[in-house]
Amino acid sequence: MLELMRSHNVEVNVYFYSALIAACGNVRPTQIALAERAFGEAVQKGFSAFRLQRVLAQAVGGPRAAQLVAHTQQRCPLPTKSRTDLPLTEVLRAWGSPAKPALDLGGNSESTW
Repeated sequence: MLELMRSHNVEVNVYFYSALIAACGNVRPTQIALAERAFGEAVQKGFSAFRLQRVLAQAVGGPRAAQLVAHTQQRCPLPTKSRTDLPLTEVLRAWGSPAKPALDLGGNSESTW
C-alpha cells in the first residue's frame, strides 16, 4: 500500500502511520517487525514519537513501545529490521548506542524485544 501511494505521489501523514501500526497489531499473527519499522520511518520523517506511542504499544506491547520512544529521544537511528532474538543491549551496541538502554523496564537491562 505504501509503495502504491508513493508511486502516485500521495504524501503520507501521521494518521497513515498510525493506521498502519494499528493494522500490524490487529492482524494474526501480529506483525511486530513491520510495526516497529513503520514507527521508525514515521519518526525519521519528523512525526512525533509520543503521538504514535499509544498505537505502537497496542501493536508491540507497552514496555517495548516505551523503549522505542525513549530511544528516539536519544536521537539514535531506529532499526530498519526487528531482531527479536537479541537482547536489547546487543542491538543498541550494534546501533552504536551505549550498551545500557536509556530506559530500564523492570530492572532488567538485558530484556529482549
